[in-house]
Amino acid sequence: MTNGGPSVASGVTVTDVVPFGLEVLSVPGDDVGEGWTLVSVDPVDPDNAAAGTRVVASYGETLVAGEAA
Repeated sequence: MTNGGPSVASGVTVTDVVPFGLEVLSVPGDDVGEGWTLVSVDPVDPDNAAAGTRVVASYGETLVAGEAA
């Protein structure tokens, strides 16, 4: 992820869906990359496992314009 600017970015959160059939091995609170922490892992639809798993991670540092994390 890259900060497209023009301002400094902080409090960055990324949400993605892991497709059904793949397993998330980390738990909330785990460090999942340089500066990234896993916030939550939840089913997209608790009544339909095939909908996948929603994963949310936060970046704990600030990013100046043009910087990538």
